[in-house]
Amino acid sequence: MVRVWFDSTINPLLRALEFEIKQVEAHRLGWKSSRPRLDNVAHIDQYLEFEIRDNFYQICEYFEHIKNSTAEHDKAADSLLDACQTTHRKLAERWENWAAPVWSKITLSDSRAAGLELSADRKTLLIELVINRTGQLDDNVGIHPIWNAGRDQFLDGARKSLMPSRIGGPLLALPEIDESSERLRIAATKLHRELHELRRKLAAEHDEPYATKS
Repeated sequence: MVRVWFDSTINPLLRALEFEIKQVEAHRLGWKSSRPRLDNVAHIDQYLEFEIRDNFYQICEYFEHIKNSTAEHDKAADSLLDACQTTHRKLAERWENWAAPVWSKITLSDSRAAGLELSADRKTLLIELVINRTGQLDDNVGIHPIWNAGRDQFLDGARKSLMPSRIGGPLLALPEIDESSERLRIAATKLHRELHELRRKLAAEHDEPYATKS
């Protein structure tokens, strides 16, 4: 049973949590607003193939602390998704204050962006880029002239729109998202540590290697 747990559940989850933590620390959330989701964050059981999730539920039955830490992680993931939805809505409502001036300035001053009209889809995409703290875009993305020329201005305008009472502060700050991201990072790190320790304990007790060649 321990061998199956390692191969089907614990090892894949350790890798998934390592990836998730890195993405959250780098603000790469993969926020998509059309069907609200985070491409780089998920509930723990969603990191596993459907057919083997029962193995993870079995582990949770045997080890209460893993069950509790999983619940903490999933609650934090839900809170982060809610924060992204709330932030997206606020930035859309305040568009004229923080984004419209930058968009107009660039379309008037940059020949590559001249004539690029503001559509609802482009507005939504730009807000997603802000929330994901996206870097420079490739030329095949429709609004790349606008974003690549004005990225820092858009980010700074969004920050000021969300934190009007704070002077200065980091360019990348999006308060609700950043606070929720930190809670998720802490929860994911805790669960990763507990799964790692459980693997070490079970390997010693049952004389099993951490991994085997398939």
